[in-house]
Amino acid sequence: MNKNVSLDYFQTKAVTSKSRNLLVVAAPGSGKTSVIINRAVYLVKDKGVNINNILVITFTRNAAINMRNRYSAISGDVNTPFIGTFHSLFYKIFERHFGRIKIITNSEAYTVIKNTLNSFSDNITEERVNEFLNYISIYKIQGRKSLNESIDFEIFIKCYEDYENYKHENNLIDFDDLQTKVYKLLKESSLILKKYSTTFKYILVDEFQDCDEMQINILQLLNKNCSIFAVGDEDQCIYSFRGSMPQCMVEFEKYFEKGVKAYLGINYRSTSGIVTASMKLIKNNKLRNNKTVKSFNKDESDINIINCMDNKHQCLKILDKINILSSSHCNNKTAVLYRTSAENKLLIDLLIKNKIEFQLLGDNYNFYENMICRDLISYLKLSIDFTDVESFISIINKPYRYISKMNLQKLKNNKYKGDCFDFICNLDIANFQVKTLDKIKKLLKKCSKLDTQEAVNCILYKINYYEYIKEFCIKYKRELCDFDCIINEFLESCSVYNNIHDFIDYTLKVKEKIKSNNKSNVILSTIHGVKGMEFNSVLIMNCIDGYLPHERSIPNNIEEERRVFFVAVTRAIENLYLYIPKSLKGSERKVSRFINECELHISEESCNEFEINQTVVHNSFGKGIVRSIDKDTIKIEFSKGLIRQFDLNSLINNNLIKLSANNI
Repeated sequence: MNKNVSLDYFQTKAVTSKSRNLLVVAAPGSGKTSVIINRAVYLVKDKGVNINNILVITFTRNAAINMRNRYSAISGDVNTPFIGTFHSLFYKIFERHFGRIKIITNSEAYTVIKNTLNSFSDNITEERVNEFLNYISIYKIQGRKSLNESIDFEIFIKCYEDYENYKHENNLIDFDDLQTKVYKLLKESSLILKKYSTTFKYILVDEFQDCDEMQINILQLLNKNCSIFAVGDEDQCIYSFRGSMPQCMVEFEKYFEKGVKAYLGINYRSTSGIVTASMKLIKNNKLRNNKTVKSFNKDESDINIINCMDNKHQCLKILDKINILSSSHCNNKTAVLYRTSAENKLLIDLLIKNKIEFQLLGDNYNFYENMICRDLISYLKLSIDFTDVESFISIINKPYRYISKMNLQKLKNNKYKGDCFDFICNLDIANFQVKTLDKIKKLLKKCSKLDTQEAVNCILYKINYYEYIKEFCIKYKRELCDFDCIINEFLESCSVYNNIHDFIDYTLKVKEKIKSNNKSNVILSTIHGVKGMEFNSVLIMNCIDGYLPHERSIPNNIEEERRVFFVAVTRAIENLYLYIPKSLKGSERKVSRFINECELHISEESCNEFEINQTVVHNSFGKGIVRSIDKDTIKIEFSKGLIRQFDLNSLINNNLIKLSANNI
């Protein structure tokens, strides 16, 4: 063992184990990467194993680069064993036996699926395309049983066939094909299997809980002549939608002959309070190894539960907390986490308006790129510029107005710079179409003179875009209420803009900000996007049933949802803030069952949205500034120094007071 490396008792026991097949069950913050790297160094330096006989597998390219650097730093050697992803390993094996072949790129796959989906509907989001790509991947391994019940199987099969045909016609394969072909090669050729299982005598696998069925099958084949050293944590298995299998950790000895387990029982990341709460939570899962985890940091620390009125109030509270944390701990990282990307829209709006830098991890979801928002923005842009060809083409048949694709193509190809309505009306179209276009043009002209929110309502209900939404939902079996929520959020967003120009400029600013994605100590991400990371402070939004756990996972997949919340909580080093909005999207919400499972106390304090020095609007007295507030009363200073005290609950229950737009 390298004397310059400090390992605890549990880590040392794992690194120096003589077991042929060992699973290291590594709790969050317990030093799993140190263990797997030191195991490789131990085999080379202490046991004299040739580096060519060691294979280290991880799940991302960045993790592989980090591991190679750490191996060299600890061992003092520039040369390292093979440290890479499953995909890079399988590609090398495939290339050696079948020759070079091209892997379909992400952009190619995306384009194929988007084109197919566009043949069924014009409004296809990036999220929808990625959803179908994920379904295809799982379907190839697990069959139809793996598909979400809500998916239209006819559309899915068409996407699947087009995708497979494109690969065949262009002599391409994807990573799922790669895995399947390598498995078949090893299973059908005992000589080739023996070659690799004797070359790679020691296989070390990181993030073992994320292995899918095919990867496990390949490891089992290789295990006939080699040793498996796996590191992972079934409590952090949150990718079952990609085929990962937590049971391979719980029943390790069934998958690998004479398999034994070692446990890393000390969390070096989080304070004692966070570790205790997280373990109380996760013990409610049945599919797990029974383990004891203690914190190295004995500081109890407070886990802060923040009650909020609604999403607006929640985001304002988060904004305040970010400001406080940034000013007192300027170099510390703060992460705001949420279950789905769609939850970040209002918070991003507030951060941009308050000129607070942030970094958005993951898929860079932009609310204004949603199908509904894109269409409404196109209508708004067209209302102030009838020469906007792109906007005209994107919305003129929503709802369907019998403007042919051929005529729209003429408009596009003509590079016409005049009035789009005039161009189409001057083509050979029916009188009723001319009348329809004339009516829309007049309504859009009227919209251009309204404030933004009124203009959007005109587009929805007078130009009949809402009718298109209803037809779309019926045709594609989508829930209208989901689209209503998006429309309501959009209306709320534009309510503070008196003219359309300013609102469109703002949406462009949001798009630019999200794309630029500058490095910052304030991180916004889905919980899935920060797995393996840690932050000084973690703020978790929407700790309510329906979000955490997600409504689509209740009750069938509640254990995975609990693992998702566990991962979120255990990202925190010192400070953990859990936000509970009383109401969301117009409905009363229940506190997440996971809060109770953590055995955290929820205070009965008022969750009103008003704070000292905020500007408010009273129905009778107009604008004022909050001067003092407690559980029952609020004191407001209005114009000319008029100060009035009110019963807070009466104001709230009768909707007599609201936050001024200046605070939003």
